Amino acid sequence: MNEETIKKNLGIIPEFYFDLISRIPAGIFLFVMVLLEFKCLPSLEGDWYLKIEVGFSFLILLSLLCIGQCLGIFLSVVGKHIARIFFTSNVWKKYAENDKELIFNFIDYQKIKSIDKEKFSEWKDNEYQKIYRESHDLIKDKNEKAMLLLPKLSAESSLCNNISASIFLSLIIHFIHRALYSSMNYLSWNYYVWVVVVFLFVVWIAKERYDRLIKSHISFLRNILNVVETHPKRRIVKYYRTI
Repeated sequence: MNEETIKKNLGIIPEFYFDLISRIPAGIFLFVMVLLEFKCLPSLEGDWYLKIEVGFSFLILLSLLCIGQCLGIFLSVVGKHIARIFFTSNVWKKYAENDKELIFNFIDYQKIKSIDKEKFSEWKDNEYQKIYRESHDLIKDKNEKAMLLLPKLSAESSLCNNISASIFLSLIIHFIHRALYSSMNYLSWNYYVWVVVVFLFVVWIAKERYDRLIKSHISFLRNILNVVETHPKRRIVKYYRTI
């Protein structure tokens, strides 16, 4: 197996890991919550589940994985919006502002003409996200360690985002279901308080994972662009040279 094949395989594994970790569990979680809401889960009374054949068990597992992946793709869209409302824009903007010269150097290196450095204070979320996407691709291409670490950190943060989206959508489905059927009673207020607490806790974990992701991202980018800087409490001196 030559070096090029190994690098290509290393690129496939993190992408598979991302789907397996970030999308499928969150999708299965939402699917089970919907089944619980509509009382569609089979009863565990009796021993019927012990008589299920291996082939049928494999089919059930495969179906769950497919459903989880499909719902996970949808949840990733909702999860990104939730994360953007709570933290992603602010976290990435904070790191970009603290290391502005590094970001400018990257723009010059990539020759990104659609982003005006002179209007840095007026940048919108789209500009920051464009820089993140392009620098993310550059880092993974130039650093094999980043190719493995960044997808892992991204998957962990995305998993929390998608779980928060699952909780949010489960609650919405719950309220709609009970609103359409007036004969159904709402649950105790304690239940809703706990759901909100769990939701906020998951969002907090997602923020912590995303913060670590961006720290690693900036560190790899600095290394790739050969940036050297002195102690941050002293006068900062930065040197740039072409890769």
